[in-house]
Amino acid sequence: MRFGASTLGLFLCAILAAGVARADDSSEARLHDQMGRELLQQGRYREALQQFLASNRLVRNPNVVFNVAEVYRHLGRSARGPQGEGDRREAYNWYETYLTEFEIGEEDRAVAERRRAELEPELAILVVTTEPPGATVYVDRQELGAVGRTPRRVAVVPGSHTLVLHRDSYGPAREEVTAAVGERTESRVVLERLVAELIVESEPAGATVHLAGRDEPLGTTPLRALLPVGSAEVVIRREGYVEQARVVDVVDGQPARLSVRLGRDAARMAVLSVMTNPSGATVIVDGEPRGAAPLTLDTLAPGSHEVEVTAEGHDPWSTEVLVEAGSSTRVRATLVDPDERPWTGWRWIGYGGGAGLVAAGAVVGGLALAARSDFLDAPNPTAGDHDRVETMNLVADVLLAAGVATLGVTLTFDLLSAAPPVSSGDIEVDR
Repeated sequence: MRFGASTLGLFLCAILAAGVARADDSSEARLHDQMGRELLQQGRYREALQQFLASNRLVRNPNVVFNVAEVYRHLGRSARGPQGEGDRREAYNWYETYLTEFEIGEEDRAVAERRRAELEPELAILVVTTEPPGATVYVDRQELGAVGRTPRRVAVVPGSHTLVLHRDSYGPAREEVTAAVGERTESRVVLERLVAELIVESEPAGATVHLAGRDEPLGTTPLRALLPVGSAEVVIRREGYVEQARVVDVVDGQPARLSVRLGRDAARMAVLSVMTNPSGATVIVDGEPRGAAPLTLDTLAPGSHEVEVTAEGHDPWSTEVLVEAGSSTRVRATLVDPDERPWTGWRWIGYGGGAGLVAAGAVVGGLALAARSDFLDAPNPTAGDHDRVETMNLVADVLLAAGVATLGVTLTFDLLSAAPPVSSGDIEVDR
């Protein structure tokens, strides 16, 4: 048997390829591509095709894919019968792969589109689209392998076929179609999104749960919600706490659980501490009882708040407190028991008694003036009438003097005595 130089070179290349100790895939793919080109130059199309296919299996390359399509096109044009038809279908599908799966230049794209268009009138074509796109397309049997991803044109044997469509996070779909030579049969399938339960718990509870990039919350923790299957970024927010984002894998058929402990956001935190004497007084903030003093509240929103403290048997006390983000506000309140206040009834006795004596003196003085007028007008006044007038004048003077003295002493004590204690408080802010 005689070998030409080229044949001998190919034989040696094959021996060398077999002897290389597991060269990397790229090197091996280049070797198969080189051998395919050499075989193609010799017109050995079937052998060249096998080398190109081997190269493509190792490393996807647009040039190799185009060469595969070109070889099938040549074989389809040169053969008759079912073999030629099958080769033309393969050529069409490889051109489609070249056009849809690679970034190629405008000139190369125009050539491939022209080649594909020339084949189309002789073939039965399925045009498969899905909503959403990107579904893997199988024709009739999955074990035969996928023919690409939607949107996709597929050349098939004329007749009835079953399309099987798969896409991550969506349920599989099947579509029955019938293809005819020289026609495009369009099939559009809306895929059904798979959903599974997401359970989110937070410490503290009451946080809102959002999907990243969406303003409307899914709800508040503890939360149970249905989400599409797949990877989702979940954002957990609560006023006064640091926002947290987590990526969770939602898997069909089983709930996804997420538990988060939220940390306080010091930059946004407003802390209010309330201490009272006596201790144990009820603290009411903005009309809502919050607990017994001593009490620290670290969930208040910055701003103005009405604070009231009450205790049984004591006078209440209230004030308006301005709490600031990043600061601590302390309120100290002293509540007074009314029973422990000194007796203040003496004021009523002193002022009332003095006023009564002055009033009585004024009345007696008026009577004395009337009696003196009668005495002076009497035709025959007596010594007894005179003595009665003098007595009344003396009584009036005594009553007036006693009343004025009583009022003066009461006023003096009132001015010198301390004011009765009332419930009070003070506010201190640490910034």
